[in-house]
Amino acid sequence: MEKHQGDQYEHAFALDWNAMQGDHCLMRQAHVFTTLARFARHLRDLYRQLGVRGAIAFIRASCAAPWLDPARMRRLLAPPWQLQLE
Repeated sequence: MEKHQGDQYEHAFALDWNAMQGDHCLMRQAHVFTTLARFARHLRDLYRQLGVRGAIAFIRASCAAPWLDPARMRRLLAPPWQLQLE
C-alpha cells in the first residue's frame, strides 16, 4: 500500500542495519499520517489548509513543542477520547 499511495516506499539500501530500521519506521509513520489525513476529519482539514508539507511541519513542531504543558496534556488525554472517521 505504501508503494502505490504516494509515499514512494521502496526497498532501502544501507550498510547500517539501524539506518534501514529507522527508514522503515519513518515510512510506517508516514503511512499512518497519510491514512489519518484521508479519513480523520480534523487532519483532513489541516492538510487542506496547510498542504502536505505544511501539515507535516505543524505536526512535527507540535510533537516537539516546548509550549505543551505536560499536566494539561495528561488531563486532556485522561478521559476516553474518540477519533472520528468518515
